[in-house]
Amino acid sequence: MKYELPKEKSGYFPEVLFLLACIDNKDLNHERHNLSHPADLFLQAFNDVIECSTRVLNRIKDNNLNQRVLSNDIDSLRIDIFNLLFYSSNFIESCQSIIKSLFEVTNKNKEFSSLVREFNKSTEKYRAHTSKIINAIKHQHRRIRPFSFSWEDGLIIGYFVEGLLAPNIIGPDPQIHPKYAGLNTGISLNKEIPYHLVHLYFVSACLSTIVRKRVKPNSWGIIKNLSDEHVFNCLKEAADLDFLLLPDELSKDIPKVSVLKKQKMKLEMPSGRLPRNIAPHEATVSLDVKIGLSNRTVAPPYMLIHSD
Repeated sequence: MKYELPKEKSGYFPEVLFLLACIDNKDLNHERHNLSHPADLFLQAFNDVIECSTRVLNRIKDNNLNQRVLSNDIDSLRIDIFNLLFYSSNFIESCQSIIKSLFEVTNKNKEFSSLVREFNKSTEKYRAHTSKIINAIKHQHRRIRPFSFSWEDGLIIGYFVEGLLAPNIIGPDPQIHPKYAGLNTGISLNKEIPYHLVHLYFVSACLSTIVRKRVKPNSWGIIKNLSDEHVFNCLKEAADLDFLLLPDELSKDIPKVSVLKKQKMKLEMPSGRLPRNIAPHEATVSLDVKIGLSNRTVAPPYMLIHSD
């Protein structure tokens, strides 16, 4: 996946937004599905992810975050991370609804089924990442738990989805966070935010492919007074992240948001980007977890227990 912005016609927005804006009304059935116009639905869902990403970026780049993450702002950070995950998942579902709006309510034929399968298959890996977390929170009542991973030369803010590791022991849910070298793991926001931003454009490109197979627009839509400054600012903040990764992330595919020149942006995954910490090292893990009446033991991520 590789995307360069801005585009000539759509700027920092995905091109599919302008494709949706020019679909002839006779080819749309969104009102019969009780949905907004596809262009409006896409724009709102896209902006939700950009806004949530920006809020998390602002928190983790605060100069005082290392002192505040476990005190006054811990709950706000937790909610902002949840919102990023929720609205990223909702963006995918919005794209699925847009596909549905191209068909009559009572005419979900073979073409509809084929296009839905194609879109779902294309986005399967990303959907699995977001839906697994959202479903665990919704159906198994899991919680987002931010944590800091710090050493003298760096600070990483991350999160894990709290689950049961053993009877009455809580920590990173093993169904979401696989162990690494025997350690419980989490997810760094340094990797998570670029990951979602790259896939925001990837899912948009997948939607564009599907829409073009269903309708044949004669021209690009014209959208007046639509500013994309907030999109550029979000991508710029993501590009400016101090790129440090957690130990298990060093060997995974790395997403990258970068500034080229003259406000040109590049999003890619996998990338050849190397983190500033290129090897695992000792660090201090700090988190705030509320124990329960029965769950009285916490097993934090990346904690090595020494035995005598």
